[in-house]
Amino acid sequence: ATVEEATVEEATVEEATVEEATVEEATVEEASVEEEAVEEATAAETAEEVFVVEEKEASAESEIEQAASVSVATEGSVQQVKEESEQRINCVIVLMYGLKLAIPFENIEGMIKLSNVSLSLDNDRNWILGDFTSATMRTHVVDTAQILFGENYDPLKSNYNEMLVLAGKHWSIVFDKIIKAQSILISDVTENPSPQFRPWLTGTYMAEKCALVNVPAMVKMFEEELNG
Repeated sequence: ATVEEATVEEATVEEATVEEATVEEATVEEASVEEEAVEEATAAETAEEVFVVEEKEASAESEIEQAASVSVATEGSVQQVKEESEQRINCVIVLMYGLKLAIPFENIEGMIKLSNVSLSLDNDRNWILGDFTSATMRTHVVDTAQILFGENYDPLKSNYNEMLVLAGKHWSIVFDKIIKAQSILISDVTENPSPQFRPWLTGTYMAEKCALVNVPAMVKMFEEELNG
């Protein structure tokens, strides 16, 4: 009986030990599951946080790019305005009947000394000194002061020595002498307030006290006067 009791007790102890081990294993497994769940939750939260941060960074980069684009566009506009205000006209300044005229180079075909040209006189128009003919073109030589000053012109005070052949070669204007070549800043020209009365005058350039000539308008004036 003693041996049986001992065996029973040992079996009971073993069962208790097995149960305890089983409980411990279950507890460990539950703890592991909980830890895995926590880790997964933490990983998910971290991923969300990373996504939010990346989203904010992307938004910030987009705003910076937009701001940079606006800045570049603004700088471009400012630069364009600046370039337009700094445009220059390259001219030759001539003296004609006491008046200094600035003629843009782009409107000049050439310069000729009057003494080197044989003119066919024009008896019908006192503002045309005469004509000369090249191989393919007939050019009218205008008494510049006569047409610009009208009744205030005194031919005895003129001292023409040279002429400029204007673009198109149909017209040339006479003058006394060349003064200089000049690059004129457009922003420095005082605009002609009454172009209807002096269409040939773009404006005045006070640095040289000269009149900047609008050659296309001057040629149009000649044409209208010739055909009028």
